[in-house]
Amino acid sequence: MNTEQSPPLYGSPAAGRPKLLIVCQGNTCRSVMAEALARRRFEDTLSISSAGLHPQPASDAQMAIETLSSTFGIDASNHTPRALADLHLEDFDYVVAVDKRVAKQLPALPAERLIVWNIPDPWAKNDLQYPKAALRINQELSKFAAVLKKRQAKQTLELTAYSRCSLRKLGGRRLIFNVTLFQSGIRGAAENSLTIRR
Repeated sequence: MNTEQSPPLYGSPAAGRPKLLIVCQGNTCRSVMAEALARRRFEDTLSISSAGLHPQPASDAQMAIETLSSTFGIDASNHTPRALADLHLEDFDYVVAVDKRVAKQLPALPAERLIVWNIPDPWAKNDLQYPKAALRINQELSKFAAVLKKRQAKQTLELTAYSRCSLRKLGGRRLIFNVTLFQSGIRGAAENSLTIRR
């Protein structure tokens, strides 16, 4: 059992980082655990939030909060369920639906932004279902990390190719070209005398 204590989870999102939203039915079980576990894994690279299609009372999140504390040493006791309707999906780079049923109730999203998991809902079941769901979520987060790594590599190649092409177009004049990439590989920023246009 991991008893390492984590810093507080639910502060303001990190400005400028790619944004991940995790959605379930009530924002009291799966998305609560997924947000906390994702924050621990991607703390330095992503801004992570969660929401529910039909948010339930905060007291309904108690079992998820206890599972995070006892199994992973994560304190999510200040979690407050919130409604997906209060958010703008276009503000997020990635949206995770915890199962197909949830995904069907989301507005249409580009395939590269929507991620659909298959995490059984532990709500109203025995206590053992919560740790099982949390472990399944961790597995899905590992897959997500691999996707981000591949996209980072692809973006690095694209930006390198772009910079070389731009240098040739400018007759080989010497430029200082500094590309800063987020480790997640979703967004890049360039600081130079050359303006990049998408």
